[in-house]
Amino acid sequence: VLVSTPFGETDAVAFRISPVQPGIFPDRVGVGSSSVVIGSSLGVGTQPKAGGLLEIYATGLGSVEPDGRTGMPGTAVPVQHVKAETTAWVDDEEVDVVSSVLAPLEAGIYRVVIRLPDDLSVGEHQVKIAADGVESNSVAFTSGGSGSEQGAMPAPMPSPPSG
Repeated sequence: VLVSTPFGETDAVAFRISPVQPGIFPDRVGVGSSSVVIGSSLGVGTQPKAGGLLEIYATGLGSVEPDGRTGMPGTAVPVQHVKAETTAWVDDEEVDVVSSVLAPLEAGIYRVVIRLPDDLSVGEHQVKIAADGVESNSVAFTSGGSGSEQGAMPAPMPSPPSG
């Protein structure tokens, strides 16, 4: 890229363009972090528990199936699944990705739901995701208590049919 104005030009800078470049929104990680669960028995600000589910809202996960339109909100029906292989880590330990979808009613926002480790201790932890091997930023979240204390979580979006 080279920027040119009437006052001169910048030096040329090369950069890579990728179909994915994941980034987690730091203020949208946790249980009750989205309007999906506001008003539920969990309430806003409930801490995720060991063995429970963690919602992560991100951008840059690439194309979805069925196809979406750039700049348009995701659909609830049909669910739009991320095509890129999505992986996740908590404190550098790989964890199960339950679903990775374009968030319904939000443009350019993806909802990734992961299962937290059964042995997750109470306290602060780091989570990150990757799409087709391209890693996101790492974001802190706080876990509180064992999974046996966890309330009901919205059902994750079903996985796409194989094949």
